[in-house]
Amino acid sequence: MTYEFAKSNLTRTGYTDVVLVCADGGLGYPEHAPYDRVCLTAASRQIPHPLIDQLQVGGRLILPLVDGGTQTLTLLEKGQQGLTRRRICEVLYVNLQGRYGAP
Repeated sequence: MTYEFAKSNLTRTGYTDVVLVCADGGLGYPEHAPYDRVCLTAASRQIPHPLIDQLQVGGRLILPLVDGGTQTLTLLEKGQQGLTRRRICEVLYVNLQGRYGAP
């Protein structure tokens, strides 16, 4: 499992300031919110609302969004008036698993 592999590597290399979480990535990690930056490294058909909720005003969320058969790396910025969205480029990531996963 990826979690155990990462935990083993961090222990072996002496890192002690890393929080590992084994959970649904689309739900974020509210215990340490709000975040100024969030990077989702798996493709989603929709923007996971929990990640937006955990993002502070002025924060950025970058993720690959699936639209039809294409994945587009997308940057969202959370402002006082809401979100702005900018498409960056086409990409190819694995699909997110869980509630916001892409089939």
